[in-house]
Amino acid sequence: MPLKKRRETQSTAGRGVAGKFPIIGMKCRQTKKIVAKAIDTTDRETLHEFVHSNTTESAIIDTDEHRGYRHLNREHLCILHNRYQYVDGDVRTNGIESFWSGIKRAYKGTYHYMSQKHLNRYVKEFTGRFNLKGLDVLDQMKWLFQNMVGKQLIYRELIA
Repeated sequence: MPLKKRRETQSTAGRGVAGKFPIIGMKCRQTKKIVAKAIDTTDRETLHEFVHSNTTESAIIDTDEHRGYRHLNREHLCILHNRYQYVDGDVRTNGIESFWSGIKRAYKGTYHYMSQKHLNRYVKEFTGRFNLKGLDVLDQMKWLFQNMVGKQLIYRELIA
């Protein structure tokens, strides 16, 4: 897509959602690990499916006030960002917000554009970086090479 047309279709100003692609994620307080992925919509069904497939029934879920999180089949506590609430006792979303800020910094400073087609690849890259940051470089490389076995990225598929 030509740069001018891309700029016309994607607004990055403000807090609106126009021209933005949704990503959902969560951080486990015990393991400090992130799970995230690009999604098509932020409707209740999509959000509930993600939460239920990545948590146990006994999990306590802290979220922002997005309507799609209502009536989760889990203990659910909510932070009201629209009322400038960011912490309420043990209820907070600061861990995942830190992850989002890392993606935003990379978008603005390194990539400048992430296509919807490849957005999940970017999300996986940042999730992996975040989850491996406690390891030294050799252990990170070992993990990387072990997880490359049997995988290939064909250029034709990448650009198609």
